[in-house]
Amino acid sequence: MGIEINKSIILNIGLLMVIAQILARVDKIKEYLVSEKHSAKEQLFMIIIFSIISIVSTYMGYGVNGALANTRVIGVMAGGFIGGPIVGIGTGIIAGIHRYAIDINGFTAVACCISTILEGIIAAFFSKYVKKRKYEGADLYLITFVAEILQMLAILIIAKPYVMALELVRNIAFPMIFINSFGDFLFA
Repeated sequence: MGIEINKSIILNIGLLMVIAQILARVDKIKEYLVSEKHSAKEQLFMIIIFSIISIVSTYMGYGVNGALANTRVIGVMAGGFIGGPIVGIGTGIIAGIHRYAIDINGFTAVACCISTILEGIIAAFFSKYVKKRKYEGADLYLITFVAEILQMLAILIIAKPYVMALELVRNIAFPMIFINSFGDFLFA
């Protein structure tokens, strides 16, 4: 199962790289990336774009023990890093609520919702730092790494029964922490 999860995450990151390349060629998005100040309309546009990326990443996830190993964090973190605090938090809230809504009775629904919102807050908090350092790869990797560790902790603390949560984290921790962190570095 571990190899299948890794392959799924890597494939999803590859697809996100294609999306990133397409977005990088859109003039409006290029303008947004180089601008320091953003209108409410521009921020809303970016929240929508990064929320769609996060939602698609959720649906592309690999089913594991009643949960999804996915790349949702990449859209949320990149949204915050690139778009700033409002975009990061907005994307985190939308992607988190979506994750909860698609599996309301799932044993990880609440934990994944909370951790996705938390990831948006983390990206928002570090957005100025990341831009100031010109999207330094090590920074992006480390911040996403910590955010994904917090997601694993949220699953262990919130998801019940604990035995299922522990088994899930054993199966998804490596790809979601290490590979997603590298994927966020590539995407942003």
